[in-house]
Amino acid sequence: MAIDNREWEPQPAGIPSLPPGIPLSPEARAQLGPAPPAPKAGGERRGASRAGKYVPIPDRYYAADTSGIKFTVKGGPQTETIELTD
Repeated sequence: MAIDNREWEPQPAGIPSLPPGIPLSPEARAQLGPAPPAPKAGGERRGASRAGKYVPIPDRYYAADTSGIKFTVKGGPQTETIELTD
């Protein structure tokens, strides 16, 4: 299982955000920095409407093969608290 909250990371003030898919020269891309992660398929960016604050998590949790998290999905409602440690 992977956990990825980078789409909710606040962007630095004063840096404009471009819609995805706009072609840019390599020079323009270098000036803007890396593109933010794309929203997950079937969903929209939810960061603007979420309550609470963004908390950075260690990079290893962004990929299922490095996270070490295992979770069994069962039928019916369920809640699971997952501790993310360094």
